Amino acid sequence: MTEREILRLIEETRKFTAEQHKLIAEASKFRMERWLTPLIVVFGGLGAFSASYAAVSALLHIAK
Repeated sequence: MTEREILRLIEETRKFTAEQHKLIAEASKFRMERWLTPLIVVFGGLGAFSASYAAVSALLHIAK
């Protein structure tokens, strides 16, 4: 192998490694989003329930 071929292979290896690091970071991001989504849904539902309960309680209190 010539020096030029070796340098080309080293550069290809660097590009491949950089792409792998990018993909790993992206996968970590999706893993975190997948973990957070159910929590967001649960807390959003609790907030909506609390607001509805407060509104109904206020209306019942006014109606007395």
